[in-house]
Amino acid sequence: MKSTIIVTLALGAAGVSGLIAHDSAFPSPLSDGTCSFTLVANGPGSARGPVGQLDDGQNRIGGGHGTSLYYLHKKTGGGVVDSKGRGCILTPFPTQWQCDAGVGPHNEFNIGCDGSFTYRNSPHFYACPVNDQGEWNVYLDTIPNQNKCVPITLKAISKCPCAPVSTTLPPTPSKPSSTPSKSSYKPSTTIYKSHRPVYSTTGNATYISQKAQPTPPPNCTNDNSNEKGKDHCGKPSLGCSADLDGRYEFPHLIVPIDRAHRDVKFGNQFNGTITPDVCTAFNFDVHPDLAGKTCSLIFLLPHHEDLETSAYLFDGDGTFTFNRLAKPVDHHTSWNTRGKGKHLSTQTIIPGDKTVAWSGPCEAGKTVSYEMCSSDTYLQYFQDWNPSPIGMYLRQC
Repeated sequence: MKSTIIVTLALGAAGVSGLIAHDSAFPSPLSDGTCSFTLVANGPGSARGPVGQLDDGQNRIGGGHGTSLYYLHKKTGGGVVDSKGRGCILTPFPTQWQCDAGVGPHNEFNIGCDGSFTYRNSPHFYACPVNDQGEWNVYLDTIPNQNKCVPITLKAISKCPCAPVSTTLPPTPSKPSSTPSKSSYKPSTTIYKSHRPVYSTTGNATYISQKAQPTPPPNCTNDNSNEKGKDHCGKPSLGCSADLDGRYEFPHLIVPIDRAHRDVKFGNQFNGTITPDVCTAFNFDVHPDLAGKTCSLIFLLPHHEDLETSAYLFDGDGTFTFNRLAKPVDHHTSWNTRGKGKHLSTQTIIPGDKTVAWSGPCEAGKTVSYEMCSSDTYLQYFQDWNPSPIGMYLRQC
């Protein structure tokens, strides 16, 4: 039995070494401290082997994506770029490590004397599966309610000069209180007290917690439209119907901004991310033909079973605020540069809701930016108009 295990490990190591460049293939570090490297993941099961990339810059373990080459800029703060010059960043929670075009890299990455690839002196990362064929994305933190994420370390193959690595394990996170602070909130399976059912997700299934409080009679003054042209009480809605049956605008930029990392520029994303630390701004280019018309800002959050090409994670009470920013966001917008916002409304949204967040004159011919925030909820979703549509839209009434 013991010899069998040794042989298996030896074959695994040989397989990995055959797929990565040897140390002699790497040039010496440049005078500015820049050096090149590749990465090998070490985790359980198939979460091991060379780190490659998708065409869009997502770093991927498994799937036959080859071995990607990266560059570490040690003298400018420890930023990493890939071979296409894309800055490698940690996205807003759940902190996926990926490389995006047009953005600067996040700093504080390093390579230790033992070859460990680290962030802020910690060698601890996570791999979370993207399918059942042994492909994994790389994260700094595990994803809430994703039970298949596994801890990994990343080994750098390079000639980069080393630096000491902290061997102290990160502290075990404690469960947040029922009223988490805005600066320390981390999504979890904690059930928050709410006047509406609390929704969580497991895989692609959305369920109502058995601990959720019963729903009281609806507030007949709100603008949430679960039925075309009507609010929860069946009365006419003050704005457009909360659907895409009429003329509507899809957001042309989706830019997350993080109060915990106020100067970080995340650039345009496909996902909307809203947490107590992260807001997301949406740019709409309002057509000149809409002059004199009425528009509504709507947010759609279907049930998971109604989605065909999208998905989302939802955890919390579902309180969201909507603001109109004084100026449009762009690829370089951060928390500190986003400009002031005018509060439009505060809405309670749970899966299955179709919400009118604001109605008013269409700002024809302008680029307008709306911001969505929350103090008690974690929501991340893929913006998509395919059935059923999900996300933020601007619609003509």
